Amino acid sequence: MASDDDSRLTVLLDKLKTPHALSSEDLSHLITCFVPQKSPSLRSKAYLVLSLTCQKARSASQPAGDPGDDPGAEAILQMFSPGVVERLADVVELPLLEAFSFVVALFGVDARAASSIFQQDAFEDSMMDALELFPKSVWIQQTVSSVLAHACGYKDCRAVLSPRSSSWLDSELHRTTDLKTRETVALAHIKGYQGLLTDSTSGSEAIRTFRPYQEVLPIISDIISNAPGPLQTVGDAVEGLAYLSAIPSIKDDIVDDDQLMKKIASYRPVSPKAIPSTSEEGPTTVLYGVSLLALNLSTYRPRLTEEELQIAKLRRMASANVVNEEKLDGDEGDTTNDDDEHVRERGKRLIKGGVVDVLVAIVRATDSRTTRSTVGRALLNLVEEKENRGKILQAGGGKALMTIIQSSSISENSPNNAADRSDLCTLQALAKLAITASPLQVFGPNEAIAYDAVKPFTSLLLHSSSTLLQRFEAMMALTNLASAGPEVATRIAKADGVMNKVEFLLLDENVLVRRAATELLCNLAAGSEDVFNRFSGESSSGGEASVKSRLQIIVALSDVEDDATRMAASGTLATLTASPRACELLLALQLERQRVLPVLKQLIEPSPASEDDTHGNFPDLNAGALHRGVVCLRNLLANTTDESQRRLVQEYENAKLIAPLIDILRSSKSRNIDEAVLRPTAESLKLLMNAGIAIHI
Repeated sequence: MASDDDSRLTVLLDKLKTPHALSSEDLSHLITCFVPQKSPSLRSKAYLVLSLTCQKARSASQPAGDPGDDPGAEAILQMFSPGVVERLADVVELPLLEAFSFVVALFGVDARAASSIFQQDAFEDSMMDALELFPKSVWIQQTVSSVLAHACGYKDCRAVLSPRSSSWLDSELHRTTDLKTRETVALAHIKGYQGLLTDSTSGSEAIRTFRPYQEVLPIISDIISNAPGPLQTVGDAVEGLAYLSAIPSIKDDIVDDDQLMKKIASYRPVSPKAIPSTSEEGPTTVLYGVSLLALNLSTYRPRLTEEELQIAKLRRMASANVVNEEKLDGDEGDTTNDDDEHVRERGKRLIKGGVVDVLVAIVRATDSRTTRSTVGRALLNLVEEKENRGKILQAGGGKALMTIIQSSSISENSPNNAADRSDLCTLQALAKLAITASPLQVFGPNEAIAYDAVKPFTSLLLHSSSTLLQRFEAMMALTNLASAGPEVATRIAKADGVMNKVEFLLLDENVLVRRAATELLCNLAAGSEDVFNRFSGESSSGGEASVKSRLQIIVALSDVEDDATRMAASGTLATLTASPRACELLLALQLERQRVLPVLKQLIEPSPASEDDTHGNFPDLNAGALHRGVVCLRNLLANTTDESQRRLVQEYENAKLIAPLIDILRSSKSRNIDEAVLRPTAESLKLLMNAGIAIHI
């Protein structure tokens, strides 16, 4: 049977669905529902009522004329302040506990409104008085420390922090024996000290009493390592550790703490119900804290240009203040431990310690987009090192990334630019895995999962905010994915905008990007009928000029210095010359520009080892180039009409192609030429002989 509190909250939820506002009696009752003595399920329901109430109040508020004004916060303050003030005037424990617990809850729902209440006259004094009135009340100690832990995270609250509060925080850091109080006091010191480093005005003695990071870290570590239960029992300590993990100077200290990392690695949430009933998937939950910890410890320092480095230096100088100029322990400016070598080593240790298993479990346990996005960014950092990728796949990292993507803004029917920029990191992480592993290893034997991966990779390729590196890696992943079979290749080719983008990137100035685009085209031409027709002219709606232009680009790429690009482009030509239409158009290009056959000749004819080499010795040819070249030459002869073939034979003679073909057969044993090359070579010579050319082998 539902309790009276639960029934009343249900009534409030129904009221919030109507235009009518909650009465003062309703609001007063809501304030009573957050004390720690209430059940977690009741407090969770009360959070929902509070959240909807604040949303409704903000929606009804007029937009602020002054950027500094917040009518929404003012409206919420007017609603709840009378009930809070009334309880602060009491000298009985429960009303005071109700007021403090409510402010903790309000910080999790609407921090601006909660900050306004905290800054009201007598609020802090009431908390300190309550500690003196009830010195043995653990509930009061825990709730007051929670209020201060939240307040220290906001500049306006830090600015009014009283000496009584800061003195109490200082003394309780080492004195208190209550676990909950100790972890929230430690969290308050971490947030307060961070404010000391960042606030533009931080001259008050109260703020100077916050303990530096290096002093608080052992306390946080001890709380987590020796927690009597799973991590959700010390959620504030986990949040504090997440804050600390952003400080470069102590990142290695965290990873070097074997007992601490063992405790983190043991965390296995199995369902959303494993999340503690606090602010319901807010940024202070254990799931988010652990994922943020992994992200901070594995994040590489941004690669800045010289200009960006100078701008960053000037910005730091401009924002420096008296406190920042002092040499403080744990100053965030120290980035020694954030060079690539340190980050790479930390990543390896995180993976060895089982952190990927934790991240995979977190993805399964929550549907919070913020938490899942954080996991995706952490996995991107960890897959940066190629040696880590196999272990991440074994731990289920690929499936976790697909789960994140499927719950993101990317859907089967959404446009490619519908993906949020935050989703791109997750897409890139999956792309990196798909580059260095087979589709079977990444997506498993289920072809449907491989089909689902097409949309993420095409989104990464086409998104307006994706970087050049992300586009490069997207094409590499699509190239590997296209090798899974014709169905996948066809899905890639039919994705809206993909082929236009690939054609555009074939001409990119960056060698690696141009190579990736060419390799993708090669696989798509072999696997997708649509791409084959688009570039060969078979059933093409683009017109002869467009097809000739595409073929001309591929011919040009078959003659570039980059060997991988040359192989991919000539492989594409070998595929396309199976089309009579493509052969006719290539002949037309040869007659117009005299470039097609010279390029093919470069593929099959070795240059002498030296100018003095007159003994018929040849250097080793690129076997792939040789194979592609002879296949193209055979196809051109076999797939043109009689009249066109006569003109083509004349072009072969003019380009002096017959002698290199004969040399391939003559030197096949000494050069160990494969049967796959000899067969099309012999067929080419036979076609030439049938056309009247005298061949002497």
